[in-house]
Amino acid sequence: MAVGAVVPGGIEYYYQYDIETGNVDLMSVGKASLIGGLSQGKNLPVTVMVNAGGEYVYKTVKGENVGASLAGAALGSAAGWALGGKLADGLEGKVSKVVADVIGSASGGVLSKVVEQEINK
Repeated sequence: MAVGAVVPGGIEYYYQYDIETGNVDLMSVGKASLIGGLSQGKNLPVTVMVNAGGEYVYKTVKGENVGASLAGAALGSAAGWALGGKLADGLEGKVSKVVADVIGSASGGVLSKVVEQEINK
């Protein structure tokens, strides 16, 4: 669960960090960490529901429009789940399970963020 929380939070921080000002929305980083921790190791429907549900709650609390971000969260988490699972499975036996899980989680998290950002443009 720790990998599932730390990796998405780190990816969110990286994507948000503004080199000019150093600004980062820590609430968003916390959201990514919480959702990542809750969805780590789950099947596709649970992963998508946790990500979409977390995005809905987050946007509602902030008073922002939920529409496009729900689609981005759902499609991004599905794409990230597929890639991360394939990489982790492909690496099993070649590296330790922990390393395979970290690589799978990180690559899935990056793909998820990229897909979500493209949809939300």
